[in-house]
Order: sequence, then structure tokens, then C-alpha cells
Amino acid sequence: MKAYAMLEIGKTGWIEKEVPKCGPMDAICRPIAIAPCTSDVHTVWEGAMGDRHNLILGHECAAEVVEV
Repeated sequence: MKAYAMLEIGKTGWIEKEVPKCGPMDAICRPIAIAPCTSDVHTVWEGAMGDRHNLILGHECAAEVVEV
């Protein structure tokens, strides 16, 4: 599956990730609309959380639940 990620400080892009497995306390959701939060913006452009590679962005979203 495709995921939008921080590739390195100052650089974002699409990466390929494995389809997640649903655990006993999990839900798998298909995003409909995603927005970056200020933490995402500061991390990508200023390195606020340090140097990260392939960090998935956009945890604030509206989504359809597909598996529980």
C-alpha cells in the first residue's frame, strides 16, 4: 500500500508499505481525507523530532473502518 512519509528532513514523498494486520484491539481504516498536524510540519521542515526516515505523516483524518 502507498503511504505519504517524511523521507528525511525537508523531504517528503510516497513510499510502499506492507498492508497492516489487524490485532485484537485494532481497527484498519481506509483514509478518505488526511491533514498534516503542526507536529508533522515542524518535524519535516525543521527536524523537530530529529532526523527521521520513512515516518508516516497525516494521522489526523476522516476514514472508513474496513476491519476490526
